Amino acid sequence: MGRREDVSDPVARQAIEWMVLLKSGEATPQDAAEFEQWRRADASHDAACQRIERTLGRIGTVGTEGGSAAVRSALIAPSSRRKIIVRALSFVGLAAGAGLLRHQLPVDDLMADTRTSVGQRKTLKFADGSAVILNARSAMDLKSAGTQRSVRLFHGQMLARVASGTAVPFVVHTDMADVAANAGQFSVQHSDDAIRVLSLDARVRIRNRAGQTHQLERGQGVEVTAQRIARVDCSPLADTAWVDGVLQVSDKPLADVVVALRDYRPGIIRLDSAAANLRVSGVFPLDDTDFVLDALAQTMPVVIQKTTAYWVSIHAA
Repeated sequence: MGRREDVSDPVARQAIEWMVLLKSGEATPQDAAEFEQWRRADASHDAACQRIERTLGRIGTVGTEGGSAAVRSALIAPSSRRKIIVRALSFVGLAAGAGLLRHQLPVDDLMADTRTSVGQRKTLKFADGSAVILNARSAMDLKSAGTQRSVRLFHGQMLARVASGTAVPFVVHTDMADVAANAGQFSVQHSDDAIRVLSLDARVRIRNRAGQTHQLERGQGVEVTAQRIARVDCSPLADTAWVDGVLQVSDKPLADVVVALRDYRPGIIRLDSAAANLRVSGVFPLDDTDFVLDALAQTMPVVIQKTTAYWVSIHAA
């Protein structure tokens, strides 16, 4: 069995991105030459490429239009086929490639009651008047039964609007912690290694897997892992503007903006590390990512290249 890659390994991720581009049918001979230069620049680059090529064929072959269709059909394949692809990639140590496929339609937990795909938001209502709004690329189980009010968030982001009038708390279960409130609004964002909890106007109780507890008051936020709870600076109204289809940032790194756009745009957005820490302020429509990219290109020292509708590269100017 091949060595399993860390999904955050930038070398493995770059190698997969090169493969997708060069097989897309849109790559040019110059792209192929730049790939070869990148591959020869470091032994780790070549090693990552070799692991991919043992299963998926030579990366550096510039594809045809047929190849483009094949790549796109794989990215939007039915969930059963995507699951097979993801397992195959993981088996040969290509978890980074699996991450790219997961971007198109969430496969973090295919058995979840409720899932949202790229660019989709969904509102779920409870019999007691409570509601949950699920952000794009999120997966959740509903566990409301009788007097119980709870959900399990597997991945992504949600905003809970908890109706008052009952002593039974509304609970969000996650891998790292349980989050509960009896009334009011709060949000939970679940990433791979932590959750971020923000209170808009609720008194929120948190208990992580190590047994540590914390209570949030209006306007407060924390980052939680299974072993620690740490206060974080936050702007609850700005941080939950996605509910209205808006990305609101004030002096945030460009990398944060790109992370938000990836949930709303099919395909791949590559961000040059030299541009990742550029500061951004503004209000942008999440449902029109082309507009956002054009606005960034016009107002920031960056060059944005759209090779296809599915491949965007952002470089420092």
